[in-house]
Amino acid sequence: MQAQSFEVKTNGDAKLLGQWTISKLRTDPYNLWFDQNYTEYQPIKKELKNLAKGINTFDSITVFLGTWCGDSQREVPRLIKSLEQTEFNLEKLKLICVDRTFQNYKQSPGREESGLNIHRVPTVIFHHNEEEVGRIVESPKNTLAQDIIQIASGQDYVPNYSAVTLLNNLFKNEGFQYVKDNETRIIYELEGQVTNKYELNTYGLVLFSSFQLAEANIVYEFNKKLFPNEPLTYFSLGKFEAMSGDFELAATDLKRASELAPNDEHIRSYFEKVRRK
Repeated sequence: MQAQSFEVKTNGDAKLLGQWTISKLRTDPYNLWFDQNYTEYQPIKKELKNLAKGINTFDSITVFLGTWCGDSQREVPRLIKSLEQTEFNLEKLKLICVDRTFQNYKQSPGREESGLNIHRVPTVIFHHNEEEVGRIVESPKNTLAQDIIQIASGQDYVPNYSAVTLLNNLFKNEGFQYVKDNETRIIYELEGQVTNKYELNTYGLVLFSSFQLAEANIVYEFNKKLFPNEPLTYFSLGKFEAMSGDFELAATDLKRASELAPNDEHIRSYFEKVRRK
């Protein structure tokens, strides 16, 4: 076990952080969700047969998950059951548990996720010759076996949340200034890809908590422009601005959030707090 792996228990809740084993997920209290989802999942035998032919294309598989996350609780046991039935060498499977607190949002103690654009969990990354050849983000687009077969065969596979992938690649390959200078064109392109108000909101929080402040700011701005009638987009941007010390801008966005959600006491009270700064 790596030194930076922890089990955290507070107020009756427990979560794992860092690299852990399948056997740990089968212990209390994690077995409550692991065993149920493992048992109930029945992969299609024909798909498993096809999967078994291609699964050893991968040198290794890395899974970023949250033991606190419903999607992880559902998909990770399904993945493990599928791999077991294809006789994949589970020593090549790495499970890395991430946090959900603001300070360490979608991060592990050893920061294994650094540079990998882990914004949703589970994220399952497949490697060949030590290079990523594909990933499944949060849930499969078809069935789990079908998606893995598609990746193993080298077919084009676009995981969920393609808008986040687009932005992350632009930040990584072109830089922040390019994204800022081409805002209008990029927003137009995002309009056809962003599925809902939460997609970029979550990505912004990941950037914010990892101190990529300029990138977080523009992502929140993009989300506000894509969803101009959603209080969440103004509230998230306003919180970011307030925590960055720009209380005037924060008050403007929080006021708009409050106008769009007049009965939301949380938004109203936060707005009043910032307005008094």
